[in-house]
Amino acid sequence: MERGLAQPPSSPPADTGFVLKNSVLEKRMTWSAGVFQDTDDFGNSFNDFEDWNITGRLTGLPWYAEDGRQLLHLGLSYTHQFRDEGNTTVRFRERPESHITDANIVNTGRFAADAVDIVNPEAALVFGPFSLQGEYFYTWVEIRRWRMIRNLTVFISTGATF
Repeated sequence: MERGLAQPPSSPPADTGFVLKNSVLEKRMTWSAGVFQDTDDFGNSFNDFEDWNITGRLTGLPWYAEDGRQLLHLGLSYTHQFRDEGNTTVRFRERPESHITDANIVNTGRFAADAVDIVNPEAALVFGPFSLQGEYFYTWVEIRRWRMIRNLTVFISTGATF
């Protein structure tokens, strides 16, 4: 599955880093692993190399028929965002897909965080002209000084008939 139009506020950004990836089982399964540094939209670093992220992703096609006109895609990804203890804040925000406004429909504001973990299962089903896909983002934010964990959950699904 490609990165969809609707992205939840907690989805990992496109940061600068290194990725290893490959496909196996006659290209019916893929894996990737990467190390990234937080950057802005132009690839510039926010800090002095303190906030790093690691991400892994595994996908597979357990069912593939009719030259791709029928298939089931399953995937799972995990991201851990390391933060400089006590000195880093995080913010989750998202604006409308159309980008005709700079207003955010979700904005948590900045808050202190020591680590962020994101789990993202995904699935897509294609059956002839019918398609259905969905993703679930579950985010844990660790705040050690308050001994608490904040959670953010987002589920996105789309369907279409062509």
